[in-house]
Amino acid sequence: MLEGFNLSNETKFIKQTCIAIAKRLIVKNIYPMDDQFKVETEDYLLENKADFYEAMNDRDWNIYYEDKLAKPVNFFINSITFALC
Repeated sequence: MLEGFNLSNETKFIKQTCIAIAKRLIVKNIYPMDDQFKVETEDYLLENKADFYEAMNDRDWNIYYEDKLAKPVNFFINSITFALC
């Protein structure tokens, strides 16, 4: 398990997760859609055995994703895309 999944350090977790998701998405699609962000994030968390994710119901996951991950992931993708242009 990655050190970033220690939720006692949530800021570090979010940053590491967003960077990993951005790297994965940029390879698949330079302009990913919003739903691709979420699907890739879910896949990443499952692959890295993020126990907290597996314990969440859909409602809690949607709230957590929107509050904590959606904007940072989008920011990283936009930053990478801008740098490539």
